[in-house]
Amino acid sequence: AARSMVGRLEAVMVTDQFAISDDFSLMEIRVSGIFVKQTIDQIDFEQNFNLKLLSVKREVERRNLIGIATSAMKIIDPLFGSTQLLTGDRVVLFGKMSDFQRFLKFCKHHA
Repeated sequence: AARSMVGRLEAVMVTDQFAISDDFSLMEIRVSGIFVKQTIDQIDFEQNFNLKLLSVKREVERRNLIGIATSAMKIIDPLFGSTQLLTGDRVVLFGKMSDFQRFLKFCKHHA
């Protein structure tokens, strides 16, 4: 049932997922709703959702050798507590499937 619910929510928010075991997973989740313009410290993924933030990916514009603009995802490194999340950012989180289920339900409710 948990995997089914995550699957339904995944279509909207989860851009990538890797199951580590039956209970633990890595997920890349599109930032939206109340998380936009909040800092990593304000959100506190570990304290509030029991999920570990591993990285933040942000879309940037790059130009190829002939000057054509393309977009690419760039890892923000280093990450600071003051790093503000923007629309379109993606957070990479690690945790239990049950915690992801709760987090995704919270995200959908506050979208």
